[in-house]
Amino acid sequence: QTITLSANIEITAQWDELVTVTLNPGAGSNDTARTETRVKGSTYTLPSADTFRAIDGYTFRNWKVGDEAKSPNETIVLNADTVITAEWNEPTPQVTVTWNPGTGSDDAARTESRDKDSTFALPGNFFRPRSSLYSFKDWLVNGVVKNPGDVITLSADTTITAEWNEPQSYTVIVNNGTGGGEYQPGETVRITAPSTSGGNAFTGWLWTGPENFSISDVTSNEATFTMPASNVSFTPSYGGCYVATAVYGSYDCPEVWTLRRFRDQVLAKTWYGRLFIHLYYAVSPTAVRLFGQTSLFQNFFRSILDPWVANLQSDGFESTPYNDMPW
Repeated sequence: QTITLSANIEITAQWDELVTVTLNPGAGSNDTARTETRVKGSTYTLPSADTFRAIDGYTFRNWKVGDEAKSPNETIVLNADTVITAEWNEPTPQVTVTWNPGTGSDDAARTESRDKDSTFALPGNFFRPRSSLYSFKDWLVNGVVKNPGDVITLSADTTITAEWNEPQSYTVIVNNGTGGGEYQPGETVRITAPSTSGGNAFTGWLWTGPENFSISDVTSNEATFTMPASNVSFTPSYGGCYVATAVYGSYDCPEVWTLRRFRDQVLAKTWYGRLFIHLYYAVSPTAVRLFGQTSLFQNFFRSILDPWVANLQSDGFESTPYNDMPW
């Protein structure tokens, strides 16, 4: 600025006193503090809420100037060095909710985070049943049974498990073989039997089970089948006596031991007896495979075999364990 010197004049310098303004990020940000200088007595507009980057989970609440809470864009007077500190809403503690599909579903487990001590109503089942034989029953929440719609409080990590109405298991019995046990309908079951027994080769499977039941190969000592909704019992057949084995359930039982003795000790001694045996062995396996498990077949031949076996035993043909004779 230009002045005119018309007389002696004194020019005195005047000074503005400065103050320091410090912006402190507070506990909710990892940013560094910022400082600047301003003229003492001047006004200062507080910065916006996004001045500092928040740590995950924290949200900006307000600025603190001295002991007073202030809002962004509010104006203050800088009468001294001033510290302005960001104050934050701390994150709500979280808990993990694990959804377990239980034994009735092949779906994967699911997890989610929720606010600690929050409440929510249990939903209906959203897991896919592993088969149509399973139906959802209820939820098991940390060992306590709950139903859809029940409200629970998440005070800690929580496991919610689906419980199912499981299908009934049925029994497979394999006499002189493997594969027996408890199975559920629809499961694939594998049964095996020795290829020989008492010097005789395996000839086929005999079984008691539901009508129209079948296995993969009735003439193989290794077979599979789909488990029905009923118990099934299997007996491997060796060397012959197909009808008697089908009726009495085993090639090695007292009645069949008696009949085998009659076959070897009487029928096999004559040419016409041997012819009968060969014809019987040619026809009976097919008859047993097709009809052996029917009640009509069982009742008809039992009515014939029971009195015949009784007569043979009274004639001295024993009913003790027996090994077939060559003929």
